[in-house]
Amino acid sequence: MEDFNHQAVIEKAFLASWETINLSSGWQSAGKTAKISCDNVDQIEWRHVGIASQNGHKLQSKEGRNTASSYSSITVPLGSVSATKSGDVGVRGPFSRGGSSAGRKAFRISATLNANMEMVANLLRDVNSVANWNKALQATRIVKRLDPDMVITYQLTAANGNLLFPRDFVFGVKYGMMDNCFVAGGCSVDYPALPQEGDLVRAWNYPGCMVVRPIPGQADVCLFQWLLDCDYGGWMPQSLFEFVVPFSQVMLVDSMAKELGRIKKEQVLLSL
Repeated sequence: MEDFNHQAVIEKAFLASWETINLSSGWQSAGKTAKISCDNVDQIEWRHVGIASQNGHKLQSKEGRNTASSYSSITVPLGSVSATKSGDVGVRGPFSRGGSSAGRKAFRISATLNANMEMVANLLRDVNSVANWNKALQATRIVKRLDPDMVITYQLTAANGNLLFPRDFVFGVKYGMMDNCFVAGGCSVDYPALPQEGDLVRAWNYPGCMVVRPIPGQADVCLFQWLLDCDYGGWMPQSLFEFVVPFSQVMLVDSMAKELGRIKKEQVLLSL
């Protein structure tokens, strides 16, 4: 019965996040779309949207002191932004870990990658190897396979000096094709076999997804998008949160682009 409940929740999150990432309105930036440069990435865009949420963060005073002394000098590299969209887009109910209110921000990053959709999809499916190339994570693994296209995963983020302590999270993900796009979407789930340990902060991911879209006429290029909506837990000023989340997205895209480049070079060498 527990597996069935997990599957039902993950399926709903998969569909809700697909709907959200495709919203034609509500994504806002202040004046202009933020763009930055990364190795092997042609262009990255970052925006966010305010959606239904819940309040309440566990106080972790040690981290609070560290962030308070560190974040004041940080300038968000993506510009000043403000969320204007609010309302329920299908992320309440089983996706929340308690409470409800409006206005939580979800973050979406878009990047053109020099690889075909199948190559990127294979990279994302190989969960047990993600920490080998993603600088933002120090551990990733599949803890349970619910069916051939749905798994429960455990991930542990990398520390960022005194700025941000590691977080772990248990994430249920479904892989599938939607409108000829590869989608990896889901949400955090409660999994008794992986309880929170010691002082480690457990983050919580609301419905989110990674989408890989083919680009017509360009067989070796694709558009990668990531919708991330999370509660990092602990004590974190909103201004720091709005820096950390897009920064982690940029790190993933940059790391992914480098890994794809490495794989392509390896394939060329093997073909000689």
